Amino acid sequence: MKGLRFIYSMSILLWLFTLETNGQKAKPVHRIRGEVYFLSQSGVNDRMGEYDTYDISLFDKDGIHETLYLRTAKQDTFNIVINTELLNRYSHLIFHVNAKKIEKKHFWDYQLSCKPTMYEIPSRSNTLIKVNISCYDQIIHKKPVLYIYPLQETIIHIKHHYRGKHTFTYPLYEDGWKVLAKPNGDLINLKDSTQHRYLFWEGISDMSKQELKNTEGFIIDSEVIVSFLEKTLSHIGLNPIESNDFITFWAPRMIMNKRCFIHFRINDNIRNTSFLEIDPKPESILRVFMEYSHQIPDWEIKKQSLPAFRRSGYSVIEWGGTELGSGAVH
Repeated sequence: MKGLRFIYSMSILLWLFTLETNGQKAKPVHRIRGEVYFLSQSGVNDRMGEYDTYDISLFDKDGIHETLYLRTAKQDTFNIVINTELLNRYSHLIFHVNAKKIEKKHFWDYQLSCKPTMYEIPSRSNTLIKVNISCYDQIIHKKPVLYIYPLQETIIHIKHHYRGKHTFTYPLYEDGWKVLAKPNGDLINLKDSTQHRYLFWEGISDMSKQELKNTEGFIIDSEVIVSFLEKTLSHIGLNPIESNDFITFWAPRMIMNKRCFIHFRINDNIRNTSFLEIDPKPESILRVFMEYSHQIPDWEIKKQSLPAFRRSGYSVIEWGGTELGSGAVH
C-alpha cells in the first residue's frame, strides 16, 4: 500500500514538473456559487417554476471584450468556475432567462418577459450570491383613442406619460401631440396639417398576475354582446359616434366564442400605467378601458357597478381595451 502511495505521489510531482518545464502553469480558478430568484412586479419571489432555463455569460462593463457565453442552467442554483485570465477580463455575470410557453388555463396566464440581469463578480472565490431577475406579464393596450371637444377652436398640447412602450401612434406622437381642436371634434395636426377624428395610440405595458385578476365584471353571451355594449357604453357616457367606433372595433373580436368575461376600468389611468397631460386642461375627462377574456373565471364574479359620466364644458373622451391572455409579446 505504501508503495502505491509513493508511486502516486511521484506521478503528481512528475506531472507538475512537466508543466513547469514546458513553460505552463496550472491556472488558478475562481468559483462562484449562486441562487436565482425571479421577482415579479407584485414583489413575489419564485424559484424557477414557470421558467425553463437561463443563460449565464461573462460581461465586460468597459466594453473591451465581447460577452462570453458560459452555460445554460436548468436549476435555480448554479456553480461555475472561471480562471484568472477571464477574471481579469470580465467584471460581471449576466443572466438571460429563456421562458417556457405556458398552457393558458386562466385568462391571467401569460408568457412572461424577463429582463437581462447583471451581477458583479465577487472578489472572493467560492462566494454564494443571490440573483434577483425581474419578470413581468405583458399586456397590450389596444386602440386607445382620444376625442377632444373644446367650446371653441383651441390649440391643444397633449403629452402621454406611459409606463410602457408605444407600438403605434397616429398621427405620429414623437414628444407629444399639438392639434387645433374644433367644437365638433374635428382635429388638425399642426405638424403636418392632416385632419383626424381622434388621436390614436397603442402600447405594451408590464403587469403582475395578481393585478390582472378581477373579482367584478360581467359574463355575457356572444349573441347579446352588441346590445350589452350599446347599453353599457351609453350609461358610462360615450356618445353614439364614440360607441359606434368602440363596438365596430371590439365586437367582432368578442363574438368569436360563446361567452365573454368583461371588466371596465374608468378613469384609473389604465391601472396607473397611462397618464395624460393636457394643456389647456379640460373641464371634464372620461377614460374608458375594457378588459375582456374568452376564458371565464372559475371563481365568483360580482356584477360591476359602473359610474355615469356627464360632460361639462370642454371635454376629452378616451376609450381602449385589451384581451386578457393575449398580451405575450416578445
